[in-house]
Amino acid sequence: IRGTFAKGFRAPGAAEGGNSSSAGYTSYVDPVRCPGGNALPGAIAGADCGSGTAVAFSTGNTAIKPEKSDSFNLGFVFEPTKQLNMSVDLWQITRKDEIIGADVQAILNNPGGYPTAQIIRDGSTALPGIANSGTLLAILAPYQNGPNTKTNGVDIDLNYKGARMDNGVRLSAGMNLSYVHVYTRTMPDGTVYNYAGTYGPTSLSSSAGMPKTRAVFSLKAEKGPWSVTGRLNYTESVRVIESLEDPTCLASDSNGDPVCSVGSITTVDLFAKYDVNKDLEISGSILNLFDRLGSFDPQSMYGQTRYNPTYNPYGAIGRYFNVGLKYKFK
Repeated sequence: IRGTFAKGFRAPGAAEGGNSSSAGYTSYVDPVRCPGGNALPGAIAGADCGSGTAVAFSTGNTAIKPEKSDSFNLGFVFEPTKQLNMSVDLWQITRKDEIIGADVQAILNNPGGYPTAQIIRDGSTALPGIANSGTLLAILAPYQNGPNTKTNGVDIDLNYKGARMDNGVRLSAGMNLSYVHVYTRTMPDGTVYNYAGTYGPTSLSSSAGMPKTRAVFSLKAEKGPWSVTGRLNYTESVRVIESLEDPTCLASDSNGDPVCSVGSITTVDLFAKYDVNKDLEISGSILNLFDRLGSFDPQSMYGQTRYNPTYNPYGAIGRYFNVGLKYKFK
């Protein structure tokens, strides 16, 4: 049985606590022009309902305080035989007084909760009869303390190494699984958002998404100087929404139809190695063995890639070959 507990802090950076500012782009769903995910007459469904981007200006705040965190890990290692062992670890991380800049979506959803924020719109594109309803251009807000984040989950490792069989082959297998159970943020206005299994918070993640489950399974065969390993990689599907509290789909396809989820990703890799002698080794690998394309994803990286390079880097490359030669000089 094992466990740890730790406390930490993060001092404000120069841009956060000084007299400076930073800027970045993020996607958004405009609740004024696209309430409930439905574009009003005169609005642009793509730009106003998830596919558009706006500038987020975050200005320094000399009164800002350091962030603080508490984390713990509790688990066990179980080894019933010399060939088999398993470990299970429960973990939780809590951050308080988080330092955040301009969170575009949170400010749009509740402007009154952020009295120091400024929402800048294009007055020439205002909707008929609706004040302050022009296309969103930018949001300005000072860095501030406020959000509290809590995330917890479980990591599981399973390893098996079999005895050598009569034919000289030895098999070994492994599994590594990580599951995010909770990822919540309590915003300065008191609103609580649940992000696990969604694309939020897009303003912090570069719209990479947060799948709940990721796993790797491997099987290895060894005989004499040879070894061959197969590996299966799995990433769970993700809902294309900002949070569970805001089910508005963030993206749409080329026809303008909403894309509300991205399918799971499963790929297979193959590795081989041959020891010519004690000094020379030849190796090779085929990544994405079955040439699996990445799931269509118009939201990842704010729609720049159309697949998710964070969890499926070979989704655009396809099948990928590597050959290696290693020699130890005496």
